[in-house]
Amino acid sequence: MADIAGSRPERVIYHWLEENCRYPWGYQTPLFGGRLYRGGAVVDFYIETPLQPVALRLQSWWHGALEAQEWDRIQRIQLEGEGLHVVVLWSNEFMRTETEVDEVALDDVMYAILAGHR
Repeated sequence: MADIAGSRPERVIYHWLEENCRYPWGYQTPLFGGRLYRGGAVVDFYIETPLQPVALRLQSWWHGALEAQEWDRIQRIQLEGEGLHVVVLWSNEFMRTETEVDEVALDDVMYAILAGHR
């Protein structure tokens, strides 16, 4: 597993991209000024697919809070307005438990994202 800062699901996605993604990508990528400018964003994963750049936003339990949901909605609108395809991926879509990964589900969801089917 890659030695990066981040949650277990973030490290899982990072490792998957390292091993399987043939497109340029970045982790914790600042866009439009990042956190330094109003309207800026830091996306969990930015993937330059041939169809359209993807802003992959990995979500977990705390994104269920109303305040987080509103912030996520605003940021999604901003990113889509800049021409990015925003994909929201919940960690429970590929994590069986806090530590156990469902490798088949991970492959399915990540290949679908890269192909533009999500």
